[in-house]
Amino acid sequence: MILVAGVGAIGGTTAGGLLRAGHEVALVDGWYANVETIRRNGLAVTVDGARHVVSAQALYPDELDGRAELVLLCCKSYDTAATVRAIEPFLAEDGAIVSLQNGINEDLIAELVGPSRTIGCVVHYSAGMTEPGHAVRYSPSAWRSYTVGALDGGPVDRVASLLAAEVTDDTFGALRAKLALNCMINALTAVSDLRTAELWASEAGRRLMIELAGEAAAVAHAEGRDMRPIHLPATGAELSAELLLRDRTRVDAVMAREGAARAGAASQSTTSMLQDVRKGRRPEIDYINGHVVREGARLGVATPWNSAVTALLKAVAAGDEPREPAQLERLAR
Repeated sequence: MILVAGVGAIGGTTAGGLLRAGHEVALVDGWYANVETIRRNGLAVTVDGARHVVSAQALYPDELDGRAELVLLCCKSYDTAATVRAIEPFLAEDGAIVSLQNGINEDLIAELVGPSRTIGCVVHYSAGMTEPGHAVRYSPSAWRSYTVGALDGGPVDRVASLLAAEVTDDTFGALRAKLALNCMINALTAVSDLRTAELWASEAGRRLMIELAGEAAAVAHAEGRDMRPIHLPATGAELSAELLLRDRTRVDAVMAREGAARAGAASQSTTSMLQDVRKGRRPEIDYINGHVVREGARLGVATPWNSAVTALLKAVAAGDEPREPAQLERLAR
């Protein structure tokens, strides 16, 4: 059995794909409306504009039973420890937990269940949960969806086959590239109330994105862990850590081309952080930009841009600052 823990945007779209492919999947979630809607109506998943409904077993955490060969962990980063502790008794001895989360939680998961039972995963697509029981994939299904990597052995090939994922031998390098991309985009959309395409169209937004990514690259370098290049899908360009740290002129040019390529995009894609703020949910800022700030402080790397956006996002989430596009110009100044 495959267990999907956390049935939001990523958990819902992933579970829907597996169920449509005929896999035995159980869903566990603590959101009452979500569980009851799936039990009553099935799980709805919209991909490439087409809505599909599949029957699914939806459980509350206290209803777990049996053994799972794989757990796809899709909960919020701040719920990682509690969720892993709750599901660990139901994980098979030769099973593994795969983190399909924002942030870098693999070290924590490995502390709780062991590195050989921990698989890292980068999710490359954007998704949302528009209502209980309905997950929407905004990115085309033709996009690559997942990159997976082992920490210390573990069933990475089984996971790759299940998810049709790429396999990397540089797990943390891939995770740090995704973290840098999230630092660039998520909080800026959440403070400005802009969709991703609208953020890329903003000159101030692109300037801020460069500063945020540069600090993430500097912290990764200080940690002694490589950061793989950040892939920009509209142009196919890549921002390497070396480029971010050493050649601002070229970075500016790459970002401008990406922004132009995205101009006029009709995508309704909104980041998970903006979705959370709009719903009044706690954002994952402490595990994305806040992670860079904490690690920078520990390693003596200055992170003023990530510090500023972290503080602003918390003020916006608390209702002390407006959520509006003008926040980008204020931050840039």
